[in-house]
Amino acid sequence: MTEFTYDENEDFVRGRELRGKVLGSEYNERTTQVGAEDDFMGPLRQLSGEFVWGKIWSRPGLDIKTRRLINIAMLAALNRQPEVTTHVRAAIEEGGVTKEEVREVFPMAVTITKEFIKATQSMMT
Repeated sequence: MTEFTYDENEDFVRGRELRGKVLGSEYNERTTQVGAEDDFMGPLRQLSGEFVWGKIWSRPGLDIKTRRLINIAMLAALNRQPEVTTHVRAAIEEGGVTKEEVREVFPMAVTITKEFIKATQSMMT
């Protein structure tokens, strides 16, 4: 495997810092290192750092707590279990979100938003 060198541009650095605050510095450093050690994963980690974290998560329109809850809801609705686990753990351990708030996300995300809409659309045909 060939190593990958990150482009330490402004968006990437801002994204990496924010990702560390959101997901925890240990998790962030470990997964960032995976990209540095792998020229296959590296470009994807670069894009994620710049765009997902440096441009989208860092926008000023929503606070981090709201972004966390929206993200958990979307991941749950899409049944992306490893990512749900990562983001739920981080939301509670890294601050700002309670277990009770996370618990309230799941009925909205999975039952109402996803399944009820499917049922309603089925009835319209």
